[in-house]
Amino acid sequence: MSSAPVRRISNTKRPMRPSELTDHDRAAAKLPRTVTEDEFGLQLVVAVMVNGPNAVSRGEALHTRALEPTTEFVPRLISDALISDDSLDVPGITWLEHLNLLTGPKPLANHFYSAFLGLVTQPGSSWHLNLGAQQLHLTTAAEGSEHVLTGEVGLVVPSLAAVRAREESAREALRRTKFNMSDYGEHLVATCPWGNRYVIREPTAFRRFASVGIPTEPSPTHPRMVQAHFGLDEGNSVRTVGGVGIRYVTFTARHGTVERIGRFYSEIFGASVLFEEHEPPAIYLRTATVLVGPSVHLVFCEHCTDDLSYEEERRQAGTGAGAAGGEGLHLCIYVAHFKAAFERLAQLGLVWTNPRFAHLDTCDSYSEAHASRQFRFKEIVDLETRQPLLEIEHEVRAQRHFQFFKSVHYPTGSGL
Repeated sequence: MSSAPVRRISNTKRPMRPSELTDHDRAAAKLPRTVTEDEFGLQLVVAVMVNGPNAVSRGEALHTRALEPTTEFVPRLISDALISDDSLDVPGITWLEHLNLLTGPKPLANHFYSAFLGLVTQPGSSWHLNLGAQQLHLTTAAEGSEHVLTGEVGLVVPSLAAVRAREESAREALRRTKFNMSDYGEHLVATCPWGNRYVIREPTAFRRFASVGIPTEPSPTHPRMVQAHFGLDEGNSVRTVGGVGIRYVTFTARHGTVERIGRFYSEIFGASVLFEEHEPPAIYLRTATVLVGPSVHLVFCEHCTDDLSYEEERRQAGTGAGAAGGEGLHLCIYVAHFKAAFERLAQLGLVWTNPRFAHLDTCDSYSEAHASRQFRFKEIVDLETRQPLLEIEHEVRAQRHFQFFKSVHYPTGSGL
């Protein structure tokens, strides 16, 4: 297995972003006018003047109208990553199947994820909620042990109007929790009862971030396959045009670690990674965007002011993640080079059997991992020094695992 190079985009070579287009350009392309970088900078200054320096920190400040463009920043990163890579390959990591989260009481979680967001319960004894072909796997935690991610989860749903229509009942049912919803027109930002942020869009919402030169409308004169793929990379679909699901997950990383995190995914798995440095007024200094399936990404970010604290990382990883309990957040991914990735991680001493799931799979040797067709690790490290960079458990599966691209229960009309 050869590692994929960590690609870079300089400010002069990146695709044109909406704020770089003139109003004339936008009118010609039939795109709505967006907030310019200067206007965004002014909004940040006003926010700081009114609310103090903490106005640009992570957390609840990001919900304010003054910082609305931060929720547009990640779609631009993803657009950069897709447009800058013309190979059309999905190397290394081929699919992000599910996120496993510890939540609070099940009735509250079900109201947020199912009754409000519109995810569909998978039949069976497990607590799995479906969105398109992807899932959230949920488990009730003791109070104070719920997972709280340091970034956000980007979801694509069939209809924002349907979610808006359910807001009032959600506010009533979840009124004594951290639940909140902010409406920015093209997207919603919803906070779960325990503080996780979900940025919610419809499948076409990213089209406004397409680079100059890409057709804004399909034409009958285009070959049928051109028409069939229109907007798949530039839009907000998952896997297929109009597809819903988990579009991205962002994580805050410590200052000076993002490029090494990107290199970890590139060299261990052969994943496609785009590293970018950003100038003010961007909310992030550096980002690494990792392709983890068709139109699906992980994005690691260094915040422009705050650094990731130990307490924040613990709340994300799980209070028992480093102990015998193994109660950690995890991502389930499928990889193209299963044995090679296992051997590389084993050499680094990173392969780990999670006690919480030992009844499902063990991986203390390759023969065990081969038998289960999956293994786990929970530390992202500097590949030269072995310094821990970030703790996030990964459930790593072979493409010959029986659940690869499994069929989930998501009937037509779900979420509406």
